[in-house]
Amino acid sequence: RNSQQLALEGIATPQVVELLNYADGSQGVRYLPLAGRTVRQALQACPALAERQALVGRLGQFIGRLHQQGVY
Repeated sequence: RNSQQLALEGIATPQVVELLNYADGSQGVRYLPLAGRTVRQALQACPALAERQALVGRLGQFIGRLHQQGVY
């Protein structure tokens, strides 16, 4: 559901491969990764602490906007 909602918002989403249901009642999703760098790779590529902090701040703002739109 979240990936469908994100796609409607024009946000690139990974392709869901499998929905998982575990014996303890929890759930998971297996998906194909998006093209490009991971967050870890982007952070490692920032030479300065201030750049890493700015990237983390932008990521936090993006995740906050998603939560405000009902994507968790």
